[in-house]
Amino acid sequence: MTKVKDGRVRQPALLIRERPGLRIVLLSLASLIMAFGAVAAGGFAYAALQRPATTQPTPAHAGP
Repeated sequence: MTKVKDGRVRQPALLIRERPGLRIVLLSLASLIMAFGAVAAGGFAYAALQRPATTQPTPAHAGP
């Protein structure tokens, strides 16, 4: 049994190679997603840092 290949059907990798503009757009979107992910991860890491407890201010009416 032989398989007939349709010349109009293209594989996704070939479609990207044939259109350099599409490759640029996809790489740009991937870079933006990675940058947003890095910013979000850094924000969560910064928010999770252990900060030293602040001291309670001394009331003004406290005596010696």
